[in-house]
Amino acid sequence: MSSIKEITYELIKRGFCIWQTHENTVSCFDILARRDTQIFVLKFYKFIESITKENAGEIKNLAVCLSAYLLVLAESSKNCPLNDDVLYSRYNIAVVTYETFKKILDEEYPLLYSTRGNYCAEIDEEIFSDIKAELNLTLDDIAEILHVSKQAVYRYETQCRIPQNVIEKFSGIFGKDIIKKVKISKSSQIISLRSHIPKNNNFEMRPAKKYLYVADKLSALGFLTWEGTAAFNILAINTTDEGDINISRPKENRKKEDINFLIVSNDFRVLSKRANFVEEITEIIPGICICVGKYKPGKTLGKRAKFIKEMDLRNIETKEEFIEIAKE
Repeated sequence: MSSIKEITYELIKRGFCIWQTHENTVSCFDILARRDTQIFVLKFYKFIESITKENAGEIKNLAVCLSAYLLVLAESSKNCPLNDDVLYSRYNIAVVTYETFKKILDEEYPLLYSTRGNYCAEIDEEIFSDIKAELNLTLDDIAEILHVSKQAVYRYETQCRIPQNVIEKFSGIFGKDIIKKVKISKSSQIISLRSHIPKNNNFEMRPAKKYLYVADKLSALGFLTWEGTAAFNILAINTTDEGDINISRPKENRKKEDINFLIVSNDFRVLSKRANFVEEITEIIPGICICVGKYKPGKTLGKRAKFIKEMDLRNIETKEEFIEIAKE
């Protein structure tokens, strides 16, 4: 069983609905998985070094827009296999092995994380301070027990982390609860925002960059926009007045027109194929599939996909106007 198939099976077994990127297609992610309000964006690599700064930024921004947990699953570095039960990082993206990810799905989080080639554990600052005071221990006392320098203990205390080789002795003094499990957190920071274009649409539209024009247009209308490599070219999110994305909120409090998956092409075959893919995605993350092209095709695109002509999009002046057209 391939790694992607194995993880797909594990996700479905735990009640997740999943969408997997189809074969022979290029995408910045491989699996999109959802269970209730929990969303995962997953990418698979053999080597951790395969993650580039560019594709890291692309997939991180997508995860933010989807309010999703982002994880890369990898097998090894260029020097050696990755270890289970360790959280690695590459361009601030969490990287784990397949076995570690299965445990994370069952809320069994790793104790170790990798930093600059070393393994460390995070310690609970409050427990450390309380027990140190209760036992009346000085930094010299702790250093003597651990067989390290006083300066090393000072670093443990100020940085709230300890190296792997002192974990056992450290836990013997302060108890096992002193070691904090490393949980995966969602990123909430977009790496780079789109520059807004003038609302008078005074700009040059280059065919090779058509999807960038559409992304700029939607950004100018007030949508949070993502553009990149996926079944859809653009994701446009209607945020709240406070800037809240709210993708993962309960279905009853969410409108599908708040999430728009856009495909931009003048090729009917491309629009039709991708519309089918995106409609599968909207079964997991409710939203609207919108195709943008120069000429309206004579055939239907997918079952529910909307079509907007380029000129009609150019003439839209407000976010509300776009939403009404998408809902029709």
